[in-house]
Amino acid sequence: PRRRVPRTIILSGVGAHQLEIAAVFALACVFLLSYRLIKPHSRPGAILAFSLLCALVSLCFGSTAYLDGDSTRAQVIGSALVGLAVCTGWSVLSLKQAEHLWAAEVTYSERAVLRACPYILATALASNLFLGLLFPVPVLEFYAGAPLHYLPYKLVLLVPEAFCVAFSAYVFFKAAGPSVQVRRIRLQNFSFFLGSAFLAVVPLQAIANACVRVFADRQTRHFWVPVLLNSELVLTVLFVGCFIAGVALYYSKDEKDKTMERFAR
Repeated sequence: PRRRVPRTIILSGVGAHQLEIAAVFALACVFLLSYRLIKPHSRPGAILAFSLLCALVSLCFGSTAYLDGDSTRAQVIGSALVGLAVCTGWSVLSLKQAEHLWAAEVTYSERAVLRACPYILATALASNLFLGLLFPVPVLEFYAGAPLHYLPYKLVLLVPEAFCVAFSAYVFFKAAGPSVQVRRIRLQNFSFFLGSAFLAVVPLQAIANACVRVFADRQTRHFWVPVLLNSELVLTVLFVGCFIAGVALYYSKDEKDKTMERFAR
C-alpha cells in the first residue's frame, strides 16, 4: 500500500508553492485591471478577458493548496482544474493569434495549427483526467514517490501543452521579424515570444519532476524537488512579466495600418 505523507508536509511543500504561483497570477490580474482603467481604449475586451483568465488560474492554483492529501482522486481533480484553467487561457490566446496577429509571414497552415490547439489541449486534458481517475496518483504530494503509471498520466497532458506553447512562441517570433513594419509591434511580439518560450519550459521541467518522483530515491527526491519547484516559480514570474511588458507595448493601428494588414493577408 502507498505510504501516506503527513498533512503538515503536504501543506508546507504543496501549499506554499501553489499559493506562490497563485499570487503571481493574482498580481497579473490586478495589473491588467489597473491598466484597463488607466487606458480604457487599449483593447478593453481583450484585457478584461485575460485578467479574468489570470484570476481563474490564480483561484485554481490556490484551491489545490488545501486539498486533502489522503485522497488521490481529489488531488487528480484539483490538478485537472489547474490544467483546465491553463489550457483555457492558452486556447484563447492561440485563437487570438490565429485571427488577429499582425504578421504577413504567418501562413494559412500555421493559423490552422493555432486554431487546432484548443482541441489538442482539450483532448489531452480529458485523457489526463481519465487516466488519473482510473489509476489514482498522489499528484500533489510533491515529495512522495510515485508509481510507474504516473509518467503516462503526466506525459499525456504535458507533451501537448509543450507543443502548443512552443508553437505559439514560434509564431510570435515570426511576428517579431521584419515582415511587421511597426517597431513597437515587433517589440510587443518579441516580448510575447520570450514569455511563451519561458512557459514552454515549464512542461519540460514538470516531466523532469515526474521522472524524479518515479525513479529517484527519497534522498534524491528531497534534493531535486525543491529545485524544480523553485525553477517553476521563476519561469512563471518570467512568463507573466514578459506578457505584461507586451501588454504595456500595445499599439493602436490607424486606418493606413489596417489597410496594409488586409493587403498583406
